Amino acid sequence: PELIECFASDTPTCDLLATLFSDSPSGADATTRFATDYAKLGPQPATVAGTGAKYDQAQHAYWSGDEPNLDAITMPVLVMNGGLDPAVPPSNAQYIAQRIGDNATLEIDPEGLHGWFIEHQDRFLELMTQFHDR
Repeated sequence: PELIECFASDTPTCDLLATLFSDSPSGADATTRFATDYAKLGPQPATVAGTGAKYDQAQHAYWSGDEPNLDAITMPVLVMNGGLDPAVPPSNAQYIAQRIGDNATLEIDPEGLHGWFIEHQDRFLELMTQFHDR
């Protein structure tokens, strides 16, 4: 709940990048690359009036609606997550893979936070390539 509140705040009081990357050397590198690339986007346009209310409506519909029929998926699916992700816990990925069943391949990066695929990009590309080539 604290993380969701922080992300939703106009004036965040938490360190959002700390939820993405570890404080290791690879995390510091990923933080720098992410911040540099994000800065290249330049100033973002002001939010269109009513966007916040529409987002709230969509989020409410998502959380109060029926769960997707994941066990009906018949094609191979690669489900990945950071093992230490504070925003989307690995139990979420485990549940999704379990619901999909035999068509799911589950990969959890044991040391990864929410941006593990940026911080550990070599591992991410290895997993994607292995999945694609099978």
